Amino acid sequence: MWRIGLLLAILLQVQSGQAETQRVEGLEFEQVLVYGNTEVEITQGEQAGLLVRGSSSKLEKEPFYVDGDTLVLGRSKRHRRAGFSSVQFKLTVAEITHLQLKGSGDIYVKPLVLDRLYVSIEGSGGIKLFELDVPDLTMQMSGSGDLLAARVATDALRMVQSGSGDLHLGELHASTVKISLSGSGDMSIRESGSSDSLEINIVGSGDVDLEALESLEASVNIAGSGTATLSVADTLDVNIMGSGDVFYRGDPQLHQSVLGSGESRRID
Repeated sequence: MWRIGLLLAILLQVQSGQAETQRVEGLEFEQVLVYGNTEVEITQGEQAGLLVRGSSSKLEKEPFYVDGDTLVLGRSKRHRRAGFSSVQFKLTVAEITHLQLKGSGDIYVKPLVLDRLYVSIEGSGGIKLFELDVPDLTMQMSGSGDLLAARVATDALRMVQSGSGDLHLGELHASTVKISLSGSGDMSIRESGSSDSLEINIVGSGDVDLEALESLEASVNIAGSGTATLSVADTLDVNIMGSGDVFYRGDPQLHQSVLGSGESRRID
């Protein structure tokens, strides 16, 4: 009898820990905010919908809610101290304007076509975007996380980073690109791209590698020991305070001001 009772107790524990899936429809939101160490997959469709997978005990605490125009994932409105690291979300969106991650979670985003989008990370988490077609796009990071995008097409791109994280794009096509980097993080275009106008601002020891991005005109401002590498065709304005370096490919008309041991140098 003792063995049978123990077996039943173990069986009940296993069953209570089994993953279940909950479907949620009728959600209305414009922004998505993800907390904690959760995993989220986002796709675009005609109507918004949410699938939540986790143990029944986690799902009973409702690890999501809508606050105004924001869908919050990975946090419960009724159980503020509860953790949901084992819960997975699969979200379908029609339109969103903001996507924010606070914590150490991971967000995977399939192709999106939107009018504008603000993407941000606070903490050590990661956002991986497959393809974005967004005329007005802002990417912002603070902390040690990673923000990656395979392909981006936009009119205006703003990339802002503070901390030690990494922000990397595969392919980029944009009219204007403005980059601000403070801290020791890295930014890069890894495959290819083009832009009409490029502005790079570095404070600290960060590294911006945009050699794969062909720009018509560019300006680079460095305060500290940071490094910028770029390709520019027509005009290049360089301002350096400190030991920072600018390496450029092309034969632009160069205007530079250097205060310190930094330098600008053409590379073949």
